[in-house]
Amino acid sequence: MININENELKTLVETNLKDLIKPDSYYPFSGYKVRVTVRNVKPNGVVSLNLGSCRLVEAMKMHNYLEKELKKRVKQIKTINTCCSEV
Repeated sequence: MININENELKTLVETNLKDLIKPDSYYPFSGYKVRVTVRNVKPNGVVSLNLGSCRLVEAMKMHNYLEKELKKRVKQIKTINTCCSEV
């Protein structure tokens, strides 16, 4: 694994998030717009994301999707933590 600093890892994650999530995406049940932001990145590969406002089932599905896809694209990620504002 290549050593990478926090800023480079955050940039990599943000770039890949833009590729994975279409700009006009909405959560199916709550109807809120999908807004995923990077809250925190640690050098040990732990990435924290905020999923915005959504329902718990939507957050779980989004977490699983992002975990699978981001880990494929960014090899330095070990763990993805997510949080959301439940509606």
